[in-house]
Amino acid sequence: MQMVDLSEIRKQAHYYHNLGEPWHFHILSPTCVFNTHGKQYAFILEHSGDNTSLVYYSNNAQKKLGGELSPLLHRPDKVSDTQSEAYEPSETERIILERAQKLNVEGIEWHHHVLFPKCTFNQHSPKFCLILEDPETNQTLESITDNEPVEVLKLLEPLFYASKPSKN
Repeated sequence: MQMVDLSEIRKQAHYYHNLGEPWHFHILSPTCVFNTHGKQYAFILEHSGDNTSLVYYSNNAQKKLGGELSPLLHRPDKVSDTQSEAYEPSETERIILERAQKLNVEGIEWHHHVLFPKCTFNQHSPKFCLILEDPETNQTLESITDNEPVEVLKLLEPLFYASKPSKN
């Protein structure tokens, strides 16, 4: 992983998006199961086309950039921002959504991941894996699907970006 500044990650994500290249990003908390740095937040940009990764470490979750890039990543032009009338969350997706809502109400910082099939962290490739790391229970909830979980993300992403950092 190459350490860069946040503006370089932003620039590269837009570049990959504009070219239609496969990319995704992660916001890792200091306690995240995937964060080997451990003392800081990590913002990671992965380019699946050539298996490169850029990382930026900081004392903040960098949700502003995540909020900018998330619609590019999860809601391409062909996918509407509105919920599909036919969408019914799976049991695991429902549990993930309920936990995220509860954690927000309690003011407990949480995070989630969408692990794309070629993601460095995905142990379920070629499937997609949606993960919620629950800091209250220390559980990791996983939903594994054949397709990108766009519909549940339309509900989960706003919860994540509305969540507040822990007061500890």
